[in-house]
Amino acid sequence: MTPIQRARDASIAWLCGGALMVACGSGPAGSDSATTSDGDTPTTSAGTGDATGSSSSDASSSSGSTGDELWLCPDGEPMPRPRGSVPNKPYPDELYNQPLSATLAFEHHNQPTMLDGYLLLAGNAAFSTWDISDAAAPVQLATFASKHGFFEAESHQVTLARVGDRFYAATISGHGVDIWELTDMTAPVHVSEQDIEGIDYGDIAAGVWGVAWQGSHLYVGGNDTGLHIVDVGDPAAPQVITTLPNSATGGFFVGPLFAMGNILVLTTPKEHGGVATMEISDPEHPVLLDALTLEESYIGWYYGGHVILQTPLRIYDVLGDPTAITTVLEGMETEKSEYVSFGDDQMFLGLLRPNPGAIRYDVSDLSAPVEIDKIEGRALIGNDDQFTLKVANLLVLSDDQETLEGHAGSFIAVESTAPDTTPPRVNGLWPPDGATAPATSSIGVSFSDQIELATVGPPSFQLRDQEGGCVPGSWGHMRTVLNFTPQEPLAPGTYQVVLPAGGITDLGGNAIAEDFVSEFTVP
Repeated sequence: MTPIQRARDASIAWLCGGALMVACGSGPAGSDSATTSDGDTPTTSAGTGDATGSSSSDASSSSGSTGDELWLCPDGEPMPRPRGSVPNKPYPDELYNQPLSATLAFEHHNQPTMLDGYLLLAGNAAFSTWDISDAAAPVQLATFASKHGFFEAESHQVTLARVGDRFYAATISGHGVDIWELTDMTAPVHVSEQDIEGIDYGDIAAGVWGVAWQGSHLYVGGNDTGLHIVDVGDPAAPQVITTLPNSATGGFFVGPLFAMGNILVLTTPKEHGGVATMEISDPEHPVLLDALTLEESYIGWYYGGHVILQTPLRIYDVLGDPTAITTVLEGMETEKSEYVSFGDDQMFLGLLRPNPGAIRYDVSDLSAPVEIDKIEGRALIGNDDQFTLKVANLLVLSDDQETLEGHAGSFIAVESTAPDTTPPRVNGLWPPDGATAPATSSIGVSFSDQIELATVGPPSFQLRDQEGGCVPGSWGHMRTVLNFTPQEPLAPGTYQVVLPAGGITDLGGNAIAEDFVSEFTVP
């Protein structure tokens, strides 16, 4: 019997806390989205966007449900939705895989990020937020800068957190990390900074390439300085509490990293190669589970329980058994490129000069990526388009190279002329369904598409105890990965992770189409 069947057939009173609610038995949340006269699909109302179509989880079985009512949390809160609006509409055929916008500022840009329906462009110390409701002519909302200046290390990763009704971001600085409050994307606020010993405006040595926020901890990949764990329980007063040298984390330089529940996945920066898994249910004392030292790569990334190393493309299963990392793809040659991103079982490979743009691959089978087509770049003299982000049926491409007009900055291209109607689905989970987990566990869920953190909250992501109560906590976010960390250690008993249909959405406003329920036990 699947977890959702157990929830519906055997313990519906547990799921609903014994109360009579819309959520009891009848299912979701929200009708299919309406389409406006110009073809836009709204993404900011209390509705769910297009939540039609099938959705199956690679991590746990689930069951769909029907209905037009808004699924309410026990306290009556509606599903959270972003304030910004993302266009999700048809485009003329001639725009397929072509640039749509002009360059959004000729500046140094790295990983583009979406939060609360707005675009965040991150670079060397300088950041900006954008309204992209008209993707052909985005409007800049705000600019803000780190005190560290232009020469600080690049924003190889940006990680987000939701604590109560506040949004935060951690970014890479010249001496460690900066923490920003982004609750109002028109007025970002610098909250604090944390210097890390040995980090001094470096690229590979003396530099940071990885940040991942989970609960009250921020994991920092310091390349040659190792793994640093920062207490961010009070974002205004961060403190480094643990540092592990590279010899304790797999024997390679630590770069981009990804928290998935009780598992921390480590990858490498350029000119190094490796992947490792660590158990982090006790965040101050991580335990190395397995590590592979590999041939040199440019950078590592994570998608659906797998690590992807680039140049050549190699893929490793890290969640099937975190104590025994397995190779899924030995190596595949690609065009000259650096970074990858994912969305709807597609991989976007950011290309380098003189042939910028992005190659799209079908990665529904990660052991055998299939090249589909290319999204064209701008072909400015000397630019790359190595950083990408799928937003509905658009692709944001960013570059940090200097051109004749200044740094190449970012632009928006059309990656599909039809609106994006594919709902995200769960493609990774930790602890796994049916597992026994420590009282200090966090819950990690990865999705098939980029997730909008503004749609994550108590109504849409619930950890329920045996009495049906919602466990309080906070959320950490890294593109397709979402973590929930309880406010206090869990009491012994069985818990359910409940993601109601019509709740969490991708960046285009498509909500998960089916209830997702999984269980684990704390001894």
